[in-house]
Amino acid sequence: MAAFGNAGMDVSDDDSDGSHSHRDAELFAGCLDEDGDAAGTATTTSVRTSMSTATDPAQAAGGSVHAKAKGLYVFVNEKGGMKGVDFDKISEIICETTANSAYTRRAEAQDQRVETKIAAVHTKLATFGTTQRSACQHRINVKTAALEKSRQTNRICVVVDLDAFYASVEIRDNPELATKPVAVGGQSMISTTNYVARQYGVRSAMPGFVGAALCRRAEEFGMPKADLVFVKPNYSKYKQVAETTRQVFAEYDPHMRAYSLDEAYLDLTGYLQLRWPDRSHQQVVDHLRNVHKLENKAAADQAAAWIDQAPAVVEELRARITTATNGLTCSAGIAPNFMLAKIASDKNKPNGQCLVPQEREQVLDFIKGLPVRKLPGCGRVLEKQLQLGFGVRTCGELREHMAEVHHALGGKVTDFLLRASLGIGGQHAGGDFGQGGEDGEGGGGGGGDA
Repeated sequence: MAAFGNAGMDVSDDDSDGSHSHRDAELFAGCLDEDGDAAGTATTTSVRTSMSTATDPAQAAGGSVHAKAKGLYVFVNEKGGMKGVDFDKISEIICETTANSAYTRRAEAQDQRVETKIAAVHTKLATFGTTQRSACQHRINVKTAALEKSRQTNRICVVVDLDAFYASVEIRDNPELATKPVAVGGQSMISTTNYVARQYGVRSAMPGFVGAALCRRAEEFGMPKADLVFVKPNYSKYKQVAETTRQVFAEYDPHMRAYSLDEAYLDLTGYLQLRWPDRSHQQVVDHLRNVHKLENKAAADQAAAWIDQAPAVVEELRARITTATNGLTCSAGIAPNFMLAKIASDKNKPNGQCLVPQEREQVLDFIKGLPVRKLPGCGRVLEKQLQLGFGVRTCGELREHMAEVHHALGGKVTDFLLRASLGIGGQHAGGDFGQGGEDGEGGGGGGGDA
């Protein structure tokens, strides 16, 4: 996923979970023998030694195997459905399995470049005197005041994610797979996995042979040993199902946008205005057929009444998606802008939804404890720069250190991070953040792995 407002930002190196997967598959090829199995790899001892070479700041940040692996592999980051997973042990197995790959060598070289930039941040902060701090803080205060004037509290934006889309379609059509770890893809690269596989640490953008190794060695992290089931992608089928969902979405917002097969962005402000206080869904649809226009504008004094019925309407929409697709589930985020709605859509996966209240203080409370990595557009490189350069892990900490960030990283990065940390999105779907599903794949139309 491309970062929003990312001009001048050094977050392009694998900030996306899936955008480089075809190239990465080739780089992992050195880990496979001629039969497609994992070739001999480094011993556990050597891997642990390699993973413990972090600098002092890394040690201070908790230089575990998982922390180090997160800096190298995008597929070590947690996804929906992976709570409670033993990431330290899983990271150790991943590092052992991929130790001989060209991808790992490239990632380690990139990680060294990031470490150099972090050292440069420390150097800049060492000379950050009182006068400079005061000037930077003044700039931040001016920017914050301008952003607050643009804050919207009278829109009802919804992001809907189909749960583990590609895998769910395959399991729907082959129910015997429901209790097994399933990966759509092959030995070289995985497009998506079901939620059973995610409990084994297996996820999108991961080489298939790594996922298979995790399932085989699952007893090492408290899971029963299993065979990972690979299913060949069928993109034409996924596109047909996606079109079915879009027909439903369009009834709620004729101007809805979909940047990937598994995701949709809807502004329900106008729909709720027409539905409130007592119209049925069909009455609204019939009205739209007659007027051919839906105004997504709301008066601030009426928004509170409409937002109250938003959760019930989104529940209804999600139920209709399940019916229309013969059993697929989806999750949703409801918020005053699409950036927040995107974040919220991942909160209660699978088959759930999350509401971010409209009021400023409630928005700030929602985003305060959010890890910066959860911000759309913040990938592993920027996450590491913030954590090791400034000691910043959450959006609340980020707001407290904006003057330092401005001084060390520059105005464009500051603008992106300040807006995001305040929970203020852009004006349009896709304008708040990178377009496309979280793990959008180029060859198959994108998405499929929420």
